[in-house]
Amino acid sequence: MNILITGGAGFIGSHLAERLIALGHRVTALDDMSAGHPDSWRKRRKAANSQWSAVP
Repeated sequence: MNILITGGAGFIGSHLAERLIALGHRVTALDDMSAGHPDSWRKRRKAANSQWSAVP
């Protein structure tokens, strides 16, 4: 299943993305980085079935 997560760099969004990727879903995460942390992205963006984008 293709899933879009807004707020993907935040605590809840990044952990949700990690779980969904582990279950085999294709995840696209968007975040404006106003409150999220780049380290949340670095750990998870290497998954083959994920795409991460910062939105201004």
